[in-house]
Amino acid sequence: MSGGNAILIVWTDIPAEEEDAFNEWYNREQVLGRNALRLMNMGD
Repeated sequence: MSGGNAILIVWTDIPAEEEDAFNEWYNREQVLGRNALRLMNMGD
């Protein structure tokens, strides 16, 4: 599989008082998961 470029844009409507908790969750669950998928695809 050849490398490529991509961009992911996420729009959210999180109340200000919940923004820090949301960002922590998003960075931990979503970003790490996407990196794992990218690494798995690099083995193809």
